[in-house]
Amino acid sequence: MGDKIAIINAMTVVLGPLNLPAKNIARMTIILATVLFCAGLFLVCAGWLLALPAGAATAANAVVVLGGGGDSGRFLRGRSLVTDGWSSRLVLIHPAKQEFAEAKSLLSDAGLRPTSLLVDDRPAANTWQEAMSARRLMKEQGWSRVLVVSDPPHMLRVHYAWSSVFAGTGLTFTLIRTQPSWWSDWCWWRNPLATLFVKEEVLKLAYYVARYRFGVGQD
Repeated sequence: MGDKIAIINAMTVVLGPLNLPAKNIARMTIILATVLFCAGLFLVCAGWLLALPAGAATAANAVVVLGGGGDSGRFLRGRSLVTDGWSSRLVLIHPAKQEFAEAKSLLSDAGLRPTSLLVDDRPAANTWQEAMSARRLMKEQGWSRVLVVSDPPHMLRVHYAWSSVFAGTGLTFTLIRTQPSWWSDWCWWRNPLATLFVKEEVLKLAYYVARYRFGVGQD
């Protein structure tokens, strides 16, 4: 008991007596409540906001499947868009050899022509570079519109990158989301993989805005 009193006395000496006016206490309470409310609102809405830019399929010159995604079904979603008649071309941007082999096999099983599959082998280290590769490919092929397939929490960053890269070109795109079993717009925090995805997307989006919008970190 004596130790606790000594600690409190020492804190009082360092910090001074906490005789805050009632007005300051009320202000601090409001600020704390606002922070907690915003944190709760983010927890509830983050997944929905990240997935919000996704749209419905429309006729397009090609379906572009973004790299990565693991078992989220990006390629299968892209293939279904082709087999459903939204486009006659499927584009893979810088795929791994195994992904390309699997893509050819799956297209063959679906009865699609080999010419339905196009591969852009130019290196694309991130979503921004994928957008630049797609822009170059669309200009080379004379395309004006593509469908872009990726995962729900990836949609907002894809939209930011592609909108920025395509600005002023006259080229258009529509984002199409996959439907992975581990994702929920409103309950993403219940799944460890979805939670990790959301955390990474928030950080990466902030980085994209800082680097590509404000030039932070560029020489």
